[in-house]
Amino acid sequence: MVAVAANGLVAGAGDHGIHEVFVAAAGGSDAFAGDLLHGAARRHPTVVFALLAALRRLADSRWIGLGGVLLGWFGTGVAVGALSRALGAPRSSWLWAAVATAPAQLALGGAPTLDPLLLPRGVALPVELFALVFLVRARWAPAFALGGLSLLLHAPSGSVVLVGLVAAWLPGRQSRSAPLWALLGAIPAALLAQPALGGLFPPDLWPALQARLAHHLLPLSFPATSWGVAAVWSAAALRSSRGHPLMGRFVFGVLGWALLAGALGPALRVTLLLNLEPWQALRVIVVLGPTLLLASPALTHRSRLLLGAALLALCVWAAPAPWRAAPADVVALGRWAHQSTPPGAIFVLPPDLPPGFRPAAQRPTFGTWKDGGELQFDPDLGREWVRRMGVLCECAPIIEAPVRPEAEVFARSRSGAARLGAAFDARSDADLLRLAAAEGAAYVVRRGPGPGEVVGPFRVLNAPP
Repeated sequence: MVAVAANGLVAGAGDHGIHEVFVAAAGGSDAFAGDLLHGAARRHPTVVFALLAALRRLADSRWIGLGGVLLGWFGTGVAVGALSRALGAPRSSWLWAAVATAPAQLALGGAPTLDPLLLPRGVALPVELFALVFLVRARWAPAFALGGLSLLLHAPSGSVVLVGLVAAWLPGRQSRSAPLWALLGAIPAALLAQPALGGLFPPDLWPALQARLAHHLLPLSFPATSWGVAAVWSAAALRSSRGHPLMGRFVFGVLGWALLAGALGPALRVTLLLNLEPWQALRVIVVLGPTLLLASPALTHRSRLLLGAALLALCVWAAPAPWRAAPADVVALGRWAHQSTPPGAIFVLPPDLPPGFRPAAQRPTFGTWKDGGELQFDPDLGREWVRRMGVLCECAPIIEAPVRPEAEVFARSRSGAARLGAAFDARSDADLLRLAAAEGAAYVVRRGPGPGEVVGPFRVLNAPP
């Protein structure tokens, strides 16, 4: 209940607009065969998309999404409680810990601890926390096995947990064979990830990565507030783990991975380090901070109540604004497209259109600014995305500029989207219809008054064959 009130609960928004293509592909559907992102799923080593595709044969995708989020949050709360008990905290502590971690916090790398929509990293979080329960109890085999499983769910999160587990295991090496259990997930994850593993990031795409993904990958762009939140919870986790040597080494290993790999990735432009998004390692630290603080044996019952209330208030205050569902007008446009256009028809959308069209329409699109997030995993797709953004705006889509701290997370990317959207809106219908015909698209979506099929604030134009 606290998580729903603090974070919102949505479907079809955010990354769902991208993942819809991947889930459809995992289910054997060719609904998005002409989409910019068609084929990009092979760059994402996760079994979550296949699982969602299988579930969609049994239930509506919206209910699967909302139910999955609630189940994930419940699992996270149970895992936080189990971790508190494993740390030796009294029964009253686990509830406070679960409640205090319910409001999502933005970690470095622009990733919230809890997502209000069903994503692989949200599915992986309870698994990762249960791995820590076994770590605290020095049960190495199940800890490493769950760490390997988390790799199959979300490779960036899983790699973080395994680094921390190795850091905790190495000094004593009580069970020499325990890390081999991680291979149950690591080997298939590596096979799935093979297309996105190697080499240095292409120099020609670096300006595009800076423009679109600085908030995830480039530490020089992170706002001061993000560094502050990370510092507070990192200090809390380090200080509170002193009485638990294994957890202390885990926290130290995770922070070391985030700082070292997170700095070397962009400095050396190593593709693998960029794709593992090391700064998002701080997600687990942000969850561990209040959990470890409340598990302190030095706390009395009264002081634990006061600390729990204070941490909850702090987390509510620091939480980002609740996520909003996909804009109703975008969803309505998608539903109209689903009902009124033939399957496989490609839509040219304004490049700054918020996500929500694909899940509702089940129609391929020419591409939007949001889709550029895939360029870090697939250089060929990235180059095509840059080309298409330039075609849409009839301008240079990427403007090189020094990377500086952003006023807020996502500011640089949102500015790029707004610039392209304004240039698209300034073009004539005739220009965009010629573009659509040349690119094999069937429809062009415009904003504002004019000819065409009116759908809310949009109008849809039929491109010539």
